[in-house]
Amino acid sequence: MICGGLSFATMFAQLSGTPFIYIDLFGVAPEGFGILFALNIFAKMIGSYLNSRLVTRFGVRMLAVGTTIALLGGVGLAISATYGSFGLFGIVIPVVIFMMPHNMVNANATAGPWSIFRI
Repeated sequence: MICGGLSFATMFAQLSGTPFIYIDLFGVAPEGFGILFALNIFAKMIGSYLNSRLVTRFGVRMLAVGTTIALLGGVGLAISATYGSFGLFGIVIPVVIFMMPHNMVNANATAGPWSIFRI
């Protein structure tokens, strides 16, 4: 449940932080922000689709896959933000990678505790 909770925390951090970062710090037009935001939604849709296809084969272990992908995106974002030499897309691409497994993590974090009950 901690994985699911932290995944939602990161989603809310992304929702509240990216407008400031993209529009104020990088000077992206509000219309451009909508496109960059749509990339995150599209990535989350891909993550959900992949989870729906792979969870039948791998089960709740998809939680580990999702958290690993999020970890890679988070490390990439930390490196890009620390050095700052990658520009706007040095922030956008890791955020998209970071947000892609959100639904994968939450679905499996919810299903995991229920898997001990056999009906």
